Amino acid sequence: MDDITSELLNSKRKKLKKWWEQLSHLEQNLIISLVIIGTVLLFIILVLIIRGATSSKICTTRHCLLAASEIATLTDPTIDPCHDFYQFTCRKLSELDNKKVQITAEQIEDKLIDILLAPNNGDEGDQLMEHKQLFGMCLNQSVGEESFREINAIMGDLHGWPVALGYEWKAGSFEWKNMIKELRSKGLPYNMLLSISVAPSPTDQTFMLHIQKPEVAKIPQQYRYDYRKFMQEVAIAFGAERSRALNDMKRVLDFIIEMGKLTDKSKKYEKHRLIDIQRYFGEVDWVNFLNDILQPSASVTIDDYVITPGHKYLHEFFTLLNRTPKRIQANYILWVVVEQYLPFLSERLRVLQSNYAHLTGSVKLSPERWHLQQCYSIASSAFVSPPAEILFLKRHQREGKANGIVQLAQNVRKAFVIFLKETRWITNDSKLKILSKLEDLAIMEASLNEEDDKTPSTEGGFLHRYLIHIRDRINFEYKRMLDETKQAHYHPLYTLEVTYLQETNTLVLPIGSYFADVPFYLNYGELGSIISHTLTHAMLANEDEQPWTANYNESSKCVKHQNTDPVDLIGIQLAYAAYQIWVYNHDDEDQLIGLQHTPNQLAWIASALGYCSLIRDQSTINTITKNHPNFHRDFECPWGSPMNPLQKCTLI
Repeated sequence: MDDITSELLNSKRKKLKKWWEQLSHLEQNLIISLVIIGTVLLFIILVLIIRGATSSKICTTRHCLLAASEIATLTDPTIDPCHDFYQFTCRKLSELDNKKVQITAEQIEDKLIDILLAPNNGDEGDQLMEHKQLFGMCLNQSVGEESFREINAIMGDLHGWPVALGYEWKAGSFEWKNMIKELRSKGLPYNMLLSISVAPSPTDQTFMLHIQKPEVAKIPQQYRYDYRKFMQEVAIAFGAERSRALNDMKRVLDFIIEMGKLTDKSKKYEKHRLIDIQRYFGEVDWVNFLNDILQPSASVTIDDYVITPGHKYLHEFFTLLNRTPKRIQANYILWVVVEQYLPFLSERLRVLQSNYAHLTGSVKLSPERWHLQQCYSIASSAFVSPPAEILFLKRHQREGKANGIVQLAQNVRKAFVIFLKETRWITNDSKLKILSKLEDLAIMEASLNEEDDKTPSTEGGFLHRYLIHIRDRINFEYKRMLDETKQAHYHPLYTLEVTYLQETNTLVLPIGSYFADVPFYLNYGELGSIISHTLTHAMLANEDEQPWTANYNESSKCVKHQNTDPVDLIGIQLAYAAYQIWVYNHDDEDQLIGLQHTPNQLAWIASALGYCSLIRDQSTINTITKNHPNFHRDFECPWGSPMNPLQKCTLI
């Protein structure tokens, strides 16, 4: 068999050789050229296939497309980033009045509203169904007319709104302390004179009672006439005579201005026993007054400690109250109630509020969009943990977003530890204390507890159901006084705020601002810069003793010359370093469509945008970039350019 095969091969070779020899010299050269060209073409095709397989892919998710559009809109291509990185990234953000953060909030809020507007599928729990119903009723105009009648009836139970009753109102039946207690028992707003709340103690993890200054409306000078007209028209809608409404609401506005000046004066709070407060400020029977507010959830005794404003503020507050006629007091208290409820009262009242808000520019949304936003806020305020937000969080957790944002913060912590071990800026004692705090740092996403809300679904009109929920929610909050261990970590989902709780050494993260379907350089750049900013300020700015060494004082002279806070310098570096920790263990990331920037460049851009959303400080952004050893490499800045100077500050 082998001999036969060999003979066949030899025969083919001879035929091929004879064929080749029969060709002319020109034909032979042409065939050789074609073979060479074919080989080269095949090589080129293989190279293109390999390069195409390994080249950067484009991220086409919805959030990537939004991010690409946002970066293209906010960055200024006419400015060379190597000449002025702040102007390149942040100038337009400043012009847009922080619109970037507003866009993030609106995107999340839209998703929450969509949850409440979605058709029922039979799988919703009772609490989500109640949330949906309250939201829908708030939007319903016919329900608004019913709520208007109900609030009028409630005012009758409270001896009436003086401006609406005119001369029929009796000052002898009014006492502000009794009015406050009545409002609390009905689930109505009651913190317009003194704000009674439960919050962690400044010295330990336990909750205690806080008697605080109230939130008072701040009316700019140029809009006070318009606000008074707005108040006057609302009072007329409740039955007030025009002349009475003009006179009474002018005096209420004067009182609001006085209260505003008073609450702005001092930020000081002190810890006192109630017996001492009673001794100095006997105008109130404090134990009985506070227990009427706290019941049925908690109670205080004369020997309990509370947090209060300074004595000077309390003295000035009671002086103002004592010289203010009862009619003005009652008109002010009920005005605060009415103003808060305008979005779900009659159409006439809602339009009055909308017209004033848009006149003053305090609201830039369309009236329809603003009303949706108002009703979402109102319906959600009825719950300790809003059910729509619980569902939103669950969806995020299913998508791996909770793990992603926690890992991001953990990498920021790793970068901080590396910085502390290498830096010569911070004293050894401060390093040991901060390293210990970082090791024990609890990192968690803002969480909601489904078990917090126990109010069953109720029947009746919107206002009736809403007030029952509000009353039960406040009962729950006051009950925390009896809980020595449980800490609440509820923060609005539609925020970029990162919170550090000093009492528990906990970093609380805004999971709604983390997107799992975008490249990590975006999350590490923007959200990472905000996390690192919060963490460095919490660890360094709150140090009791000066943490800086003589080396810092010497080596940072040029930084000081550039008017930059050293804590801010450290913070934005940590975001970049945390991203490099992630890059070390992962493959290349997808690019953003339409942008020619590399992942490292986009990490810098996102970081600057995130930082500029906190504080718009040109010197800080440019000081970091011009002195950072990697910035000029990432952007290929020429030696001697403004962002790659011949002499650099030592940043660590």
